Parts: sequence; structure tokens; C-alpha cells
Amino acid sequence: MRQIIVKSPLSTGMYKKVFEVDDSDYDKVSDVAMEAMTRATEEVVNNCKARSGHDNTSSKTFIKHFFSSFGPIIWAHEKGKEDDLDLHFTTLTQLSLRNAGYGNLSLFVEKCTAKRDKESLDEMDESDFYEDDDGMDEDLL
Repeated sequence: MRQIIVKSPLSTGMYKKVFEVDDSDYDKVSDVAMEAMTRATEEVVNNCKARSGHDNTSSKTFIKHFFSSFGPIIWAHEKGKEDDLDLHFTTLTQLSLRNAGYGNLSLFVEKCTAKRDKESLDEMDESDFYEDDDGMDEDLL
């Protein structure tokens, strides 16, 4: 058994929970981490269904609860091994949703994330950009 800490950044703080995963079912630590992230996703979806009063993941109330409960990315690492960066794993929330069987919700989250990213980029001005690492001043966007 491995204890995996799963985290997801929120605008209001950080989702964080420890999941115990039987590692005998998996060949790689990354698979154990993905299982923990999928369990976290399933738990958040079920909590949002309960809080919204809807078993439907496409209701407006459910969506509001979901976006206030989980961020766009999920991190996982084994408890007690926080300093070993080779054992830190990350996935997009939309991929974890697909893994958990929520394909339509995954597509919606992907669309919302892309829209938010585009709006953020559109709000940037020249002072937000930086010089390219190789010294060339090219607009990569």
C-alpha cells in the first residue's frame, strides 16, 4: 500500500487529500499516482453532485461546485517523499475526468480551460512578455 497525496490548486486555496492505493496492482509508481488522482476526481464529482442536488454533471449548479472544488491540474506524490521531484506526477483535470469515465464533463472542462487561457492571453500587454531564453526577441505567440 502506498499513501499518495493528491493536490489541485484553487482560486480559494488548495484541494489536498491522502489516498491509499494498493501498489501490487500496478507496475509503475506513475500508475499508482494516476489511480489516486482518478479517485480524487471521482470523489470531487460525487461531492459536487451531492452539494448541487443533481446527479447530472451538466447542471449549472454542479458546474459551479466543480470549478470551486478542483483546479485545472492535479498533482500527486507519495507521502513522505515530497522532496523527491522524480516521484511527483501531474495531470490535467480533464484527463483524470476521462480516466474516471466522465468524457463529456472532460470535454466541457477542456473547453472552459482553453477559453480562460485565451482570455488571459488577450488581456496581456507588451510588458507581460519576456525575452526568449536564447536571447532572440521573437513573438512565439
